[in-house]
Amino acid sequence: MLDEQLTDLLGSLVLAVKHPGRKVIVPALVRAADGLALLAHPDGRVLASSAGWEPLVGYTTEQIAAIGWRALIHPDDADSTDGVVVGMQDETPAFRFENRWVAADGSDIPLRWDATVFLPMGEDEVTLAVAEVREAE
Repeated sequence: MLDEQLTDLLGSLVLAVKHPGRKVIVPALVRAADGLALLAHPDGRVLASSAGWEPLVGYTTEQIAAIGWRALIHPDDADSTDGVVVGMQDETPAFRFENRWVAADGSDIPLRWDATVFLPMGEDEVTLAVAEVREAE
């Protein structure tokens, strides 16, 4: 874990020098975060997630990475979430939105997200999203 954190940190420092003024995120910090943090690529890949997701959705962080965030979204929320992703790609630096994820047991989990676009080590722009469970409507 320490080697991974050092690699992430060194890579982030290199990116900060190559891309001054850009926000840089370290994936190991996302994995160590409290709560519900997710580092995600617009194509559906999950680059890092915090352990807080495991008891909520019933998947390990490794399973979440293998499944990808798009497959976890409730089908009725897919179009609206895609709209948020398009907004992110149109240079919107930060945004809030709501959607539902489908847990391993098939239950719906309503989420409220705060998301910001970052540049992680060795990747294209991705989004760091922090979620909280919202009251069911």
